[in-house]
Amino acid sequence: MRGSEPRQGDPLLNDQTKQTTIAMNLKHLTLIALTVLTLSPFRSPAGPPTPPPAPAPAPAKTEVDAYAAGQVTVSPFASYRTHEFGRYNGKFGAGLALSYSATRNLSIELETLGERFDSDDWIQSLTEAGANFKFYVPLKHGFAPYALLGYTRNLDEDQNRMNAGAGLEWRVSRHLAAFADGRWTHDFRDVGHVLFRLGGSIRF
Repeated sequence: MRGSEPRQGDPLLNDQTKQTTIAMNLKHLTLIALTVLTLSPFRSPAGPPTPPPAPAPAPAKTEVDAYAAGQVTVSPFASYRTHEFGRYNGKFGAGLALSYSATRNLSIELETLGERFDSDDWIQSLTEAGANFKFYVPLKHGFAPYALLGYTRNLDEDQNRMNAGAGLEWRVSRHLAAFADGRWTHDFRDVGHVLFRLGGSIRF
């Protein structure tokens, strides 16, 4: 009698089939693992992490030109007159000037000055009134030397006078400034005099 062959559904045949399947699966997994290990040295190394984008820089502040054209300036000041045509020697006063910046380097100034005070009629306190051209040379930090050329009407003596001088202005901020200047005043007939001014300004 021939040996009996395993038939379909036989437990022995099922065990052999399972063992064969497991062996093939292990072989496939081994091949995959070897392939991965073999190719891994050729992979590009991972780079450093990408940093987050830098924040956008804040917009630069636009610096305001302290001597820009179109500004209106009100300037109260104190004055000292060193010599008044041979009659006065050292006379203090106070005044007010109003100026307009026609360009960055040129201002037109109207001024009035008093050297006495009349409580009954304040208009009689005014000694002179006039107009000046001021030629600026702006420097750093708000400083600017300037030349002064103008005309003054002396209200006490009804005289016309020409003024020529120089000064220095410091524009501390956008609206505030301080200045000092001196001028030679002459009516082309008598001996002239020197007038000094020291004051502050408010600009609009």
